[in-house]
Parts: sequence; structure tokens; C-alpha cells
Amino acid sequence: RNNSTGDVVHVSIQVTENLHWSAQGRHRTRSKVLWRQETAQLEGLSALPKGGKRNEESVRNELEELRDAILQGNNSFRFSVPTSANASYQGGLLKLWHAVVITVKTNRFVTNPSFTIPIQCFEAPAVDNASERIPSVT
Repeated sequence: RNNSTGDVVHVSIQVTENLHWSAQGRHRTRSKVLWRQETAQLEGLSALPKGGKRNEESVRNELEELRDAILQGNNSFRFSVPTSANASYQGGLLKLWHAVVITVKTNRFVTNPSFTIPIQCFEAPAVDNASERIPSVT
């Protein structure tokens, strides 16, 4: 839902793999995009009219609509993590984590809001072939 007066141009969704290591006072972080999708066809992204006022009842109605949209699975998406993805890991010297990063691209002169949802990747046991790797996400 877009509760601002700025138009949304499109939404970028990506899954990232992030690696951070540190040893003997040195450290380094790298990130790579495992999956990306850009879409401009999501419902509810039109800007509010300029000067539009919101009262308590309209806010309550918006929250009820938002609740219903979540329960119905509106604006959800599916993605596949490539088999080249590593399993999430946190050790003493190395941390490997994954995230879904959603960025809303807006018109010029408006900040592009972005938020990150941490996910955990792991290898699920193979069903038919013991040597086959099946990545999973939680």
C-alpha cells in the first residue's frame, strides 16, 4: 500500500547472499545477488491525492484492508534459490547470511524506501538421489 503522495515507478525484489569474515584485525564483507525481479504491476501503489486527509476511521479501514490482503496472500511472490547458494552459517571467523531486499523505486526527489527481511538457507535432504542438493529457505 502506498500512503504517500509520491508515485511508485516499480518495486525491486532481490535475494542476496552476504559473507563477512574477520581474522587478525582484518575483515571483509561481500554480497552477491542470487535472484532478482523488478515489477511495476502491484496493486495499491498509486499515490494519495495531494492534500488528502486521513481520519481515525480511514486509518482503521486501511488497516483492516491490509489485514485482509495479508490473509489472502495478495502481493506475495515465490522465488527459487539457485543450487549454487551456500547454506547460512555463523562461526567465530565467518558469517554467511541471506536476505530478501525489497526496494520501492519512486519518482525523482523522493527517497526510495528499502527494507530487508533476513532468511536462512540450508540444504534439505534429497528425496530420490542422495547426491542431489536441494536448497531450501526458511
